[in-house]
Amino acid sequence: MKELEQRIQERRWPLPFWYVLISFACSLSFVVFQGGKLATLLFVTVTVLCVYLLLGRWSGIKQTIGQRTFAEHEQDARISAGESLNVRLKVIVPGLWPIPYIIVRDKLTRQNGDSQLYEGSLTLDWRRRGEMEYVTAPLKRGIYRFERTECVTEDIFGLFQHKASLELPRTVTVMPETVAVPEWKQYHLMLKGMQTHATTTRALRETTQINGVREYIYGDKLSRVHWNATAKTGTWKSKEFERESLPKTIIVLDRQSRAYADAEQFELAVSVAASLFEYAAANRLAVGLLSVGAEYVYMEPKLGVQHMNQVMNHLTAADANGVHPLLQVMAKPFPALDAGNVLRSVRRRKAERC
Repeated sequence: MKELEQRIQERRWPLPFWYVLISFACSLSFVVFQGGKLATLLFVTVTVLCVYLLLGRWSGIKQTIGQRTFAEHEQDARISAGESLNVRLKVIVPGLWPIPYIIVRDKLTRQNGDSQLYEGSLTLDWRRRGEMEYVTAPLKRGIYRFERTECVTEDIFGLFQHKASLELPRTVTVMPETVAVPEWKQYHLMLKGMQTHATTTRALRETTQINGVREYIYGDKLSRVHWNATAKTGTWKSKEFERESLPKTIIVLDRQSRAYADAEQFELAVSVAASLFEYAAANRLAVGLLSVGAEYVYMEPKLGVQHMNQVMNHLTAADANGVHPLLQVMAKPFPALDAGNVLRSVRRRKAERC
């Protein structure tokens, strides 16, 4: 019924149309019954204005062609959380009928349904082209998409309004905010073992093959200092050697909503995980991800750009939609992890709480 009523309302003539029709009828009656130069001049003037107003429907606005670009990105934008996006919208309106101005409404929708509406006006040049530029508000982490762009124009009297919808699909990916991690101390402790300090695993042994240069960490031996890089950059640099074997580490992200006081704490947890993965990629460490929420997402510890992109894509779209506590979930046998290690980890955390 609502759709039928909406269609009936769309088919009805708008109220300004009746205003124009009444004005034309009055001027025509004035000429027929009164006559004279004044009546004729008034009738001609009203007729010209009525023709102008009615022909505005064929102004070419419905055939509008548009293009959306980003000032600093040629393809789909990838920015960090908290940054703004500079959007440029170009439109071309075919035809010859004069258009005073065009109101453009652009809608940006986040993956969770939140939307932002941006509105502006532009005028066309002699080639019937116009451009509008605006800057979005600082965007939160997530995946955004642009909805239909609406172009609206009116006549000089503001009586009739003509609209056009443009399909300009673009995607904006807002990556988690990260910070540079100079050293991951807990990671080196895990290599030696949390309870022992006398054993050295193969993962700690380094070969004589130089793998690159890293920042100097307090305590490095003088033999590890890379003097050439230090002299060129003006800051202390140390040599990075290849290891005999790469350890495998898994970062667990708890996506239970009750585990965080507010949304900012969850964003902080995602940012910490993303920062650790960037540190692992820079130091060629095999790190995996276990994301526990409404669905379980597990990525094996690997190296490479493809693995890093998969992890960052998941962290970008991750939401705090978990229901069960993390300890309760990890206490159950999980096929991707060693059940014994998981159970010992859970029991140790319970003992620490007690």
